[in-house]
Amino acid sequence: MKVSTRQIREARHRSPAVICHSVCWEDVVNDISDMITVHDRDFHVMFANSAAITSLELPPLENNVVPCFRYFHGTEFPPAQCPARECLKTGRPATLELYEPYLKKYFEIRAIPLAEKKNLVSGVIHIARDITKRRKAELKLRKSRGQLRRLNAHILSLREQERESIAREIHDQLGQSLTVLQMELRMLEEATLVDRRDLGKKISALLGIIDMTIHSVQRLSSELRPALLDDLGLLSAIKWHARNFQARTGLACSVSCGREPARLGRTRDINIFRIFQEALTNIYRHAEATKVSVMLKEEDGRFIMMVQDNGRGITKTQATDSRSFGIMGMRERVHLLRGEIEIKGAPKRGSTVTIRVPCEE
Repeated sequence: MKVSTRQIREARHRSPAVICHSVCWEDVVNDISDMITVHDRDFHVMFANSAAITSLELPPLENNVVPCFRYFHGTEFPPAQCPARECLKTGRPATLELYEPYLKKYFEIRAIPLAEKKNLVSGVIHIARDITKRRKAELKLRKSRGQLRRLNAHILSLREQERESIAREIHDQLGQSLTVLQMELRMLEEATLVDRRDLGKKISALLGIIDMTIHSVQRLSSELRPALLDDLGLLSAIKWHARNFQARTGLACSVSCGREPARLGRTRDINIFRIFQEALTNIYRHAEATKVSVMLKEEDGRFIMMVQDNGRGITKTQATDSRSFGIMGMRERVHLLRGEIEIKGAPKRGSTVTIRVPCEE
């Protein structure tokens, strides 16, 4: 429907229905729950449907100059963020979502220009939809998600504390006991008479078992909580794990770093290390790769780790699959660090996992 300036001027002294009398859809407009108003260039309300009249408590429009901003915003001038101002200025439709303190509601506001001859904008059709319930539901959902993320972060923290405690107990208690037993058996072996060869063989066999057990204890302790991470930092721990990964799997794994990255803090170091472990695990299980390259650097106040393989390449569906708990865990750890993670790949061209986290807490 086209509304001219003349009709708007006449509407100020006649019935508001003159704006739409030619189509006779005033009843339809009044049945719409959205607040619909028509303004002239000075933001005077020329027409308002029933929802707008009721919600804004507008006075009778006949022979009254009713500025829209006074009833929408409780101000004497149009606010800077008003989409009607932008619509009149540009001649194009404008949309905005905002919270209106005056009405204590959230609104989705659309402004549609009324074109006069020679494309001159003579007024605006203003449509305001109350989205308060939707926004409150979104805020509630966002709060719930935040609570779940905090719970997940707490669980991850507890898990790391538990791993650290178990690693310490294995190393300090079980490791020491085995070492003492090893020393005692060696002393017994040396004291064994020469003609008691069978006893000497049994003791040697026991010593072999103890050696393997000590090696297993050291390995389990390192996997639960690598001492290098606390003693020498993230870079040394990543290089150590890369060497072990290469020795276990046969995949060539290289680590490059421009310069020694700064200590990021205990929480950040362990989370980045766990992300690195998970990335290598996924490559070994799924990528069918033959080599892995790891790049570490600091840039613009952020720590960047890039893990790249030459495997079959991860698809977008696989990278966003909610059933991939390994990738989900990586994303959660990055979110905990207020960072970003990017997982991309191409068929037969490998995959790349890139994380960027702030260097400061």
